[in-house]
Amino acid sequence: MSLIFVAPLVCWLLAAGPGRVRWVVGALLAGCAAVQVVAVGGWALAEVRLTVVLVAGIAVGPVVFCGLVAGRPGAHAGARRLTGTALVSLCAVLMSTSSALIALLLLAEGPKAWVPSADELPALPAGLTVAADHDRGCGGGSSTYCSRDLDIRGVADASPDETVSRLHDHLTASGWRLAPDDDGGWSGCRDVRLLLDRGRLCLSLIGTPTGARVSLETADTWW
Repeated sequence: MSLIFVAPLVCWLLAAGPGRVRWVVGALLAGCAAVQVVAVGGWALAEVRLTVVLVAGIAVGPVVFCGLVAGRPGAHAGARRLTGTALVSLCAVLMSTSSALIALLLLAEGPKAWVPSADELPALPAGLTVAADHDRGCGGGSSTYCSRDLDIRGVADASPDETVSRLHDHLTASGWRLAPDDDGGWSGCRDVRLLLDRGRLCLSLIGTPTGARVSLETADTWW
């Protein structure tokens, strides 16, 4: 997939003549490709992965066509530059239009569900540890739900109620607004991520014989 992101840059280098325009546009295209590769590879930008990939893809078109106007080949340009111009124009149109269409579809469909990462739980204070991490995957009917369960243990002599109380205080101090639920625990939801990556993360907290369980859940609906 990385080859798709670098294709406009390769074609641009074939199309562009010597001079400042070649390197300025090349640097901009290299930057677009770099952030796309980093986001898709999961090395960074996880919170805005789709947004970064699609916005960078949309930007390729204007960058290429500004470069072509500023450094357009003359009537006596060689076959390499003319071929490169045709290829880079095609790449730019395909990448920008496909990215824009995907972005519009994502906006129309609303949020996407994903299995929450354990890192989406605020870092636990001293004395609380994650004893087990259960990836529950995704399921559902007309709506998709994805979840992860984390079993939390306190210090050796702490009761489950004490562990739940301490964890509740820690979560509320970290910005979670939790209310009592029908299962005798606590639950709450909040909006997370940005723009095309936006979604709603819900958390529930309940006591267990060995401490507490935190369930993290997302869904492809705002409700």
